Amino acid sequence: IIRSTMRSLLCLVLLTVSPAMAAVPNRVILSEILPNPSGSDKAGEFIEIFNPTQSSIDVTSYKVCDGNGSTCATLQGTIASGAYFLICRNTNTYNCQDSFSFSLNNGGDTVYLKDATGSILETQTYGSSVTNLSWTRGSSDESSSWAWQAFTAGSGTLTTGGGSTEAPTEAPTSGPTSAPTPAPTPAPTPAPTPAPTPAPTTASVPAPPCASHVLISQVLYDEPGSSSNKEWVELYNPTQSTVDLSGWTLSKSGSSYTIPSGSSIAGGGRFILGKSGFTAENGFAPDVNDFSVSLTNGGMILVLQDAALNAIDEVGWETGIWTSLQAGDGEAIRRVDGTDLNNDASDWISGAPVPGGVFYHCSGVGGGVGNGCWGDHILFSKIYYDVGPGETSSHEWIELFNPTKGSVDLTGYTITDNSGSYTIPSGSIASTGYFVIAKSASVFQGKYGVTPDTSDLSWTLN
Repeated sequence: IIRSTMRSLLCLVLLTVSPAMAAVPNRVILSEILPNPSGSDKAGEFIEIFNPTQSSIDVTSYKVCDGNGSTCATLQGTIASGAYFLICRNTNTYNCQDSFSFSLNNGGDTVYLKDATGSILETQTYGSSVTNLSWTRGSSDESSSWAWQAFTAGSGTLTTGGGSTEAPTEAPTSGPTSAPTPAPTPAPTPAPTPAPTPAPTTASVPAPPCASHVLISQVLYDEPGSSSNKEWVELYNPTQSTVDLSGWTLSKSGSSYTIPSGSSIAGGGRFILGKSGFTAENGFAPDVNDFSVSLTNGGMILVLQDAALNAIDEVGWETGIWTSLQAGDGEAIRRVDGTDLNNDASDWISGAPVPGGVFYHCSGVGGGVGNGCWGDHILFSKIYYDVGPGETSSHEWIELFNPTKGSVDLTGYTITDNSGSYTIPSGSIASTGYFVIAKSASVFQGKYGVTPDTSDLSWTLN
């Protein structure tokens, strides 16, 4: 039986990314955090933000927050292009532009930067602090690394490069730029056509670019009943290379778990951190079975850090970062795909837990379908069951898609619903290819101009 969620196959537009695009964000950024000054924490703690764009930015009603993102200070003022803005716990200690009253935890914390609407612009998580060193951004790039170093408090080496904060000029649509030509002859106006109906796919479907780092991909935090020994977290590696997870941590405020030495996750692979009840519940063993962080049903933030304490990924649910992300009793939250486009709740959905089995389809880092992110089983991609006016059940068809790295022999595969079943008699499906099962070859070819792969679908799609 082919088991998969019926869903569209992501983007219909190929997104190309040039090296110049990703660098500097067009917004203010977090730049420096000092949680553990020598002497009194209250006298010396600060958070610094920087404007890497080409124009001034009014940060009035922006917020900096810590903990679970709910304890905040509201800002007032404007940051000039290339300037720093210092927010201090004690405004008498440095040349500060604003202040906050919460405490930055010396043992590790998460700092949030929110815009005037309350949307999260950026988060930065640090681990155990070093006295009188600040957690400092290395560059203005969106993907910059952070490190502990001597604090600068209102100055530094970050550079501008983001665009103006005025409304940007819309980028041209996809497609190569052609040489100048004389004014083109207008294309003839097409005759009106009826509303479109689904058509089979005739080419590989490009997908959004994969993330370039390990992701938190699924979390089961609200297991049925009152026990917590069936909770688990799944990591996913959308890159082409194996990643050493030794010494990486998953943590929430006040609790953390360190992944054992020798642990790794293959390119395109998954790594499951489970508890004592995982194997009995799911029928196979997790990669580690002593995951010790309690996943709070009412909401929390879960942070993934590498062995150098760089924040790699995070997810928050319910009263955590993203209040709209909620799972029902026994449900998991999971990424929609292998991308990390917004780093917010829109990257996630909730539903039945599928440890180790969620399909991720995205184009690899560097471009090209399948260069870094593959699915692991055949999928339903289109189903034409609600036929159009004047059509009969002979117009019905099902399309399958192969997101795996190799060709798959479909002979003997079975598709079932609550009224019948169908067994594919023979045929194969190439990597990133499609396979169409139609009711009638002549009807299908007459409508779409292509021949289905097989045409003996034997039951009506309700």
